[in-house]
Amino acid sequence: MKFTFYPNALDAGVDNRIINDIVIKWQPKAFTEKLDEAGRDIKQPRELLKALTEHLIYLSVIRVKGATAKILAAPHNFTKDSITGEIRKEPAFHVTAEVWGGQISRHGVHVYMKGKSWESQAMLGETYIRKGTANPAAEFSIGWVPPRPSQPPMAASVTQKSPKKTTPPKKPNTQNTPPTPKAPTMPTPPTSPESSWTLVEPRGGRRTSRAGGQNQNWRQNSSRRQ
Repeated sequence: MKFTFYPNALDAGVDNRIINDIVIKWQPKAFTEKLDEAGRDIKQPRELLKALTEHLIYLSVIRVKGATAKILAAPHNFTKDSITGEIRKEPAFHVTAEVWGGQISRHGVHVYMKGKSWESQAMLGETYIRKGTANPAAEFSIGWVPPRPSQPPMAASVTQKSPKKTTPPKKPNTQNTPPTPKAPTMPTPPTSPESSWTLVEPRGGRRTSRAGGQNQNWRQNSSRRQ
């Protein structure tokens, strides 16, 4: 049985087949357990959800020019963190697959959907994430997708760190600081006695000398006449 509103789907009971040169296959656990769980949670026929999932994934592979898709989950409205195991509700349903080949390396993809009924769902947005990374690949992602929450804090046992040591501020290194050079002082030229002293013969027979503008008494050192 094929659903005419989802034409790009495999036949009922088939989990691996080529549609227009695109390989569509299911992960074994997704084809059995997860598809059945989705039918019970959404309260819709299993084959309807299978056809919807295959149809949306096929359209996404065509858009990014891939070659192969492995379906990992039927429609669901939650995500599970692969590192912490945290389950988070999302405002829209989506299907999950891995896509590779053609012009794209191996990526994970979430294809979000919207519609008034499960028989009329259409693509709302696609988030492609390169394998081994956590951030969406902007060159392949398109449309509306739920905002990504900020990364939750790690457990205290993992992030516990010793308190930071406070170190006093370093003193300036004065040992290597060169001394401040002093202004050079010009040497005083020697003074010639002949140029600094002037003998003057005063009145009254007493000799005086002048040096630098000052008068000094100067007595003749010769022996007195007898």
